[in-house]
Amino acid sequence: MWSNGTPQSFVDLAPVGTTASEVFGTDGTQQVGDVSVQASLGGELPLDHHPGVWRGTASSFQMLPLPQGDNGGIAYGIDGGGNIVGTVGVENNGALAGATPIVWVPHRLIGDANFDGTVNFSDLLVLAQNYGKSGEWVDGDFNGDGTVGFDDLLALAQHYGESQPAIEYSMSAIVPEPSALVLSLLASLVVPLRSKGVLMRTRSS
Repeated sequence: MWSNGTPQSFVDLAPVGTTASEVFGTDGTQQVGDVSVQASLGGELPLDHHPGVWRGTASSFQMLPLPQGDNGGIAYGIDGGGNIVGTVGVENNGALAGATPIVWVPHRLIGDANFDGTVNFSDLLVLAQNYGKSGEWVDGDFNGDGTVGFDDLLALAQHYGESQPAIEYSMSAIVPEPSALVLSLLASLVVPLRSKGVLMRTRSS
């Protein structure tokens, strides 16, 4: 990942123990994509895909949950509220058999703008920098009214110092018919995301 497009800003997001990783989207604070844990064959990239989310470092990587019966997936996009869209299914030689569009919804800690699991000065700084502006959760808008203001500051103050060990996610599958409508709906969710970026899939060292 590059934070400002310069070689010096490059950060390797490949978690320890993975053999490949890729990032598809960001909300400016978190990044989403997938990782592989199987070995590569014949010099090719591994074929397994496991959806996950980062917070700017390899050590911050968190695997996203999968519905019962599925063993693979890819996260494609994330919005300013931390909601993630992607696909899940059964891995079959690199393809997701029975792939289903899905939304992962985080159980957010009020006041935790940067999703690091603790409400602290870093979150207060984010809110202060965006005070009086329009914004989303990652900007400090904790009540969802589209503006960062006093109500959000009060909410942060009431939860200051609270923490949670890890963000938990609820899953909502998107299964309308026909299948073409599924793809259309997934596309409509991904396109409006706060910011989008695609990084090449790379093999971990």
